[in-house]
Amino acid sequence: MSSGLNVHKKHVIEYAVSGWFSNDSRNFTRILRNLDVDFYQNEEEDEFEIEREELLEGIETLKKIDRKEETDVDVDIDELSKCLDEEGITLNELISCFEWLCTNSDQQHDTIYVSYY
Repeated sequence: MSSGLNVHKKHVIEYAVSGWFSNDSRNFTRILRNLDVDFYQNEEEDEFEIEREELLEGIETLKKIDRKEETDVDVDIDELSKCLDEEGITLNELISCFEWLCTNSDQQHDTIYVSYY
């Protein structure tokens, strides 16, 4: 069987809108990298694909930081604090943001698709 160009016949995107990271996406990506959460972003830095399991692990890391417990990931707390300060959010608000991403994203996919606009 040969391969050829194909197109999605139906591709529906519905957005859930948040107010988090309204400055720009840089602090968002800095935090993901600091938590060792793999993601893909396009050249324009406005579309992201994040593995759900990795983000869930990142949430657990943040909760351990909040409880002052040791983490499996070597997190730069000063960098994390700087990003939070620049965004004007707390650690608990960041946890809520990441949980919101997991809850509101398409549960049929292992990847969370995020658009920044």
